[in-house]
Amino acid sequence: MHRNTFEKKHFNWGLCLFIFALIIGMAANGMTAQANGDGMFVEYQTGDTDATDNHIRPHFKIVNGSQSSVDLAELTVRYWYTKEGSADQEFYCDWAQIGCSNVTGTFRELSEAVEGTDHYLEVSFASGAGSLAPDNDTGPIFTRFHKVDWSNFDETDDYSYDSTKTSFEVWDRITVYQNGNLIWGIEPDGVDDGDDNGDDEPVIPNAPDGVVASPGNGQAHLSWKAVRNADSYNVKRATGSGGPYITVATAITETRFTDSSLENGTTYYYVISALNSVGESEASLEVSVTPQDISTGFTPKQFVEALSPGWNLGNTLDAVPTEGSWNNPPVEEQTFDDIKAAGFKSIRLPVTWDSHIGSGPNYEIDEGWMDRVEEVTDWALARDFYVVLNVHHDSWLWVNNMGTDHTGTLDKFGKVWTQIADRFKDKSDRLIFEIINEPTGMSAYQLNVVNQEMLDVIRNSGGYNDQRSVVVGGLHDNHEELINTFVVPEDDNLILTFHYYSPWDYVAGWWGNTSWGTEQEIQTMKQDLESVYNAYVTQGYPVLIGEYGTLGINERASKWLYHDQFVSMAYEYDMLTMWWDNGFDHFDRINRVWRDPGVADVIVNAGLGRNNSLLAMVDVYVEDGTTPDDVTIDIRLNGNSLEGIYEGSGQLTEGTDYTYNPDAGQVILDGGYISGLLQPGQLDLNAQLRFEFSEGADQVLDINQHGQPQVQNNTYTINVNHISGDLHIPVELNGTKLATALGVVDSTGRPILADEWSWTPYMNYNDDYAIEDGDLILRERLLNFLAEDSTVTFEFFPEGITLDIHLEVVQ
Repeated sequence: MHRNTFEKKHFNWGLCLFIFALIIGMAANGMTAQANGDGMFVEYQTGDTDATDNHIRPHFKIVNGSQSSVDLAELTVRYWYTKEGSADQEFYCDWAQIGCSNVTGTFRELSEAVEGTDHYLEVSFASGAGSLAPDNDTGPIFTRFHKVDWSNFDETDDYSYDSTKTSFEVWDRITVYQNGNLIWGIEPDGVDDGDDNGDDEPVIPNAPDGVVASPGNGQAHLSWKAVRNADSYNVKRATGSGGPYITVATAITETRFTDSSLENGTTYYYVISALNSVGESEASLEVSVTPQDISTGFTPKQFVEALSPGWNLGNTLDAVPTEGSWNNPPVEEQTFDDIKAAGFKSIRLPVTWDSHIGSGPNYEIDEGWMDRVEEVTDWALARDFYVVLNVHHDSWLWVNNMGTDHTGTLDKFGKVWTQIADRFKDKSDRLIFEIINEPTGMSAYQLNVVNQEMLDVIRNSGGYNDQRSVVVGGLHDNHEELINTFVVPEDDNLILTFHYYSPWDYVAGWWGNTSWGTEQEIQTMKQDLESVYNAYVTQGYPVLIGEYGTLGINERASKWLYHDQFVSMAYEYDMLTMWWDNGFDHFDRINRVWRDPGVADVIVNAGLGRNNSLLAMVDVYVEDGTTPDDVTIDIRLNGNSLEGIYEGSGQLTEGTDYTYNPDAGQVILDGGYISGLLQPGQLDLNAQLRFEFSEGADQVLDINQHGQPQVQNNTYTINVNHISGDLHIPVELNGTKLATALGVVDSTGRPILADEWSWTPYMNYNDDYAIEDGDLILRERLLNFLAEDSTVTFEFFPEGITLDIHLEVVQ
């Protein structure tokens, strides 16, 4: 998978000082550039190369090239830009190695605009950010801001913006100040920030932002972002929006507070203010919360009705070694709005703690990482999601040492969970803990001991944790292990879990299996779920299927059927499903769109207990230059009725454009109508037809026109003694879609991968081949199996289209 890396740049200070001397000599009147006497500088990366959208995304690092440590709370960073418009602005820290709770953004307007800027964003740091040691940097700080009316910026002439800086580079148009004095960068010529107090004089703090309120049993849990120059905070409460407020807490030094002894069912309104020796800030924006009577546990049906459907924020906080290291950038708050809008009611937050855990004997978790996990958790809780928070890839990174070092690993695991439980103990009952993801490297007996030990840690950690729902499962989160080797711990608030990726060859796109849906396959799925239902749900235990879903390039109609059958069966058996989304396959978080909206709609409707009707095909392929025939489409009505078929806003005419036999569940699209939808020479999607039913998700039929896939070169020479990396083959798909691939040795016809399996020439998607960014890819793993000339055949949709790639082997 793709990984994003951030490299510290080497800097020539002798050259830097020489350039600074030139700059000082050439400085014009007004605010002039200053030499960096303390050895501090900024590396900048734009987080968005679109200069006319509605966000500005400065990413930066502060680098300390001096010989002494610097307190980050003494520093401020200014990013200079033009605002365009009068709307207020909102600042976000999306991720920071030093912890977003320690990063604050303030917007300031210049008294007089100058070229390239009329505003600047001032980023400051709380004391919790710590100090910056010599020859170290802060790590990436990903910031973002927008106007509240979501109108566009025009960054093309902004002083601090540079669309070419897509990786971190030294940039002197972002300025740094220490105790109000410029120590790095060049301010815009003629700038005057209009601060009559002087930047080095203490001022009243800004109002806190990022205030989040979540309900508890007779409690309100509040958190907010740290404010620069604030010594403490006041919390004020009202029983009506807008006040009057009473002060319920003063001199709070942390950025969180729990207000207790409240009445369940009553809505309370809160504002936060910041204080220092100069005075008290204005109040924050108001937030509201309604405390709730917390249940002592879910029945299975209550559990499903409250949380279904669920979604995983995969390959994000669980990325190794940290967030942003894999295919996804650090998650933004807007993602939770998007998932909420899609209809999901619960979110699983996989978290890998490994690289953020200090050495023994205390195994302290990095404060910045704990802050980041809490920030993301609060984003989800603030949107009324139920949230499952876990220990994820640690299962194979170090918890799997349980089998060889039971005592030492158990001690470390207990200390990790002690810290997690303590940090989140006052969160509402919507937060659920999951002890460990897919446990491995130990016996079933050891896992049963681990489950009970960690439950004891959580239950004794204070706050609401004595009642919080906790997720536990068997080895590998396998449903058969759950039934056969798992022992239910002694506890009243448990949720049992397993994962479901079966049949694996279909789910992962292995061995040429691209379709699913025979009666036998459906029955096998039913039996798997029924076995867990009989073992646990009938005994009153809620069950969470924490991960499921397809991971390969499956035929789309079968993919929709697979997900519909699984989610609807689980719902029928009172089990909650949480769809695994690694950011590759389903939701595109950057562009904020579903890669296959059809499967998302199917899952949400099935997860709400609605019956979906399903088309037996969702892609019609017409070869370029041919006249389309009538197309027969079978429909699983599932008790529904067809309400109409639409192309855009126009409804198709039954009897002319299509015929419909409801008894047979069959639509026949007229070939002449299809012909009218095609654009000559347009080899790709030409039109979409939307089938509306009396209940459940709409079904969308794609009308595709295709030719033959083409490559510039179909023969490649492979030196088996010098294989380094994957082989990329640029391809023009011309309206086709990759289905699968097989590889054989030319002289014998045996599979290329015969040393691994000889019963099929088909290979594994992603392990052996893939398609990415317009390239067919043969993985290095596959190339290392080559011993003599071989041929890889790529198969495409529609069925019957193939492309051969010849691999000539040399020593």
